[in-house]
Amino acid sequence: MGCREWKLVAVGLALLCGACNGSFQTVSVAPSPTAVPAGSAAVPSATPLPTTAPAPTTLAEPSCPLVEPSPSPYCDREMLLAARDALRGTNTDALRTWQRDWPLGSFKGVRVDPSSGRVVALELHYNWLAGLIPPELGQLDRLQVLDLSYNQLTGTIPPKLGQLGQLQSLDLEDNDLTGPLPPELGQLGQLQWLYLRNNQLTGSLPPELGQLGQLEWLYLSYNDLTGPIPPELGQLGQLRSLLLDDNDLTGSLPPELGQLGQLEWLYLSYNDLTGPIPPELGQLALLERLHLDHNRLTGAVPMELDQHSRLLRLQLLGNQLTGCIPPSLARRCQCPDLPPCT
Repeated sequence: MGCREWKLVAVGLALLCGACNGSFQTVSVAPSPTAVPAGSAAVPSATPLPTTAPAPTTLAEPSCPLVEPSPSPYCDREMLLAARDALRGTNTDALRTWQRDWPLGSFKGVRVDPSSGRVVALELHYNWLAGLIPPELGQLDRLQVLDLSYNQLTGTIPPKLGQLGQLQSLDLEDNDLTGPLPPELGQLGQLQWLYLRNNQLTGSLPPELGQLGQLEWLYLSYNDLTGPIPPELGQLGQLRSLLLDDNDLTGSLPPELGQLGQLEWLYLSYNDLTGPIPPELGQLALLERLHLDHNRLTGAVPMELDQHSRLLRLQLLGNQLTGCIPPSLARRCQCPDLPPCT
């Protein structure tokens, strides 16, 4: 019996003994030096398995433009989170709910449109917020109400707020804002309320404010504004209240103010206005309060003011007016230096 036959017998005996013991054992057999018979197919080697698991696939977050209007609720959130990091003060509870993983509608002071999910109002008055007004707020292009009044905000009014094309109310009064009024505010074509009282604003009134065709209330009292009253304000056909008192305005009263047919309150007290009272103010048929006291106005009181049947109060104290006051106005006028006309 040849060598090959003895090896086959040995393998068979080993398998038989393993079966008798109830288990199979591996028998190490040296490879045969004989060649593979012709016609036998070679067995290919197995492909090695990867040693590390593939990285999980994640959806890329949408990109938000840095200077352009926000295109989505996601970018609205990003703008608010950027604003959160800028608005700091002694009371941070107002911003505690502004978290990335919280619903946008649960942010304190934030209102969203239920159908689109976009931010339409930001109201954070009386919250002790400090720091600069974040320019990112100007990218919330669906914003209709922005109220940051009665805080401790400093710095200037960002010109980017002029991008808020749907804004109807802008209230920044009772802060510590400085610098000029941005002419870009004249681009807010839907604006109805502009409240900037009790700040430290300087510079002149931008003529661009005359482009606010929907404006009804313009409150700029108690600032440090200088220069003349722009005659362009006479184009504000919907204006009901114009409060420019307690500033440092100079020059004469524009006759164009007589074109404000809806005007009810005109406060120009405590400025440095000069020249006569325009008789065109007698055209303001709805005027109820006319405060011109503590300026340097000269000349006579126009008789045309006697046409104001709705005028409740006329304040002319602290000027250099001459002549007399019509009897019908004397009962409503604080002007003791002027005698009633006979």
